[in-house]
Amino acid sequence: PQACFKRMQALGLLEAISPAIKLTKRKEAVIEEIETLLSWYGLNYLEPAPEPWKPFLLGLTMGVNDADIRTVIQRLTLSERQEREFLALRYEVVSVRDRFIRWGRRNGKISELCEIFEHTPVEGVLYVMARTPKEELRRHISQYLIRHREVRSSLGGDDLIALGLEPGPHFSRILHSLRNAKLDGRVTTLEEEREFARVIAEGIQEDMDKA
Repeated sequence: PQACFKRMQALGLLEAISPAIKLTKRKEAVIEEIETLLSWYGLNYLEPAPEPWKPFLLGLTMGVNDADIRTVIQRLTLSERQEREFLALRYEVVSVRDRFIRWGRRNGKISELCEIFEHTPVEGVLYVMARTPKEELRRHISQYLIRHREVRSSLGGDDLIALGLEPGPHFSRILHSLRNAKLDGRVTTLEEEREFARVIAEGIQEDMDKA
């Protein structure tokens, strides 16, 4: 793709789409990194499979304002679905990247890292990784993609019922808290998860009794 973009620029095709997407050294570096990361992601057999055009277009439109983005989209004749998904992704990665940078500065918890990325499509995660120069932070994203995002509590709804809890919306809150505790190393065994769930359940029951 980078060679393709360079050829398009040499032929004046990028400028014909929009002068705003002129290829710069900074964009070239990011696009090259995206290409590397897409290959890495595939070689690790990770799921879901990304749509490569999305991170590449994010890299190509770095720093482009909203009005020019609309022009680019019109010239590329994206479908309504593609346009909607790309614009949503473009706005999301700005917020996610900012939150991730702040997370790194304060050495945040792994559970907080997962909450930053858990609703971001994989194309956005790879783009943020490509824009991250610090190797330590890049390793955190790679570990999120390979391992952290798959972590779940070993307990389920039936286990919570066995602890004496009535089924309800609070189940998802308990299981989410258990997952975070597991990610952060606060629980490491099944029995520790059960005890952690008991403590949360007792707190919820106390709140219900007060209500």
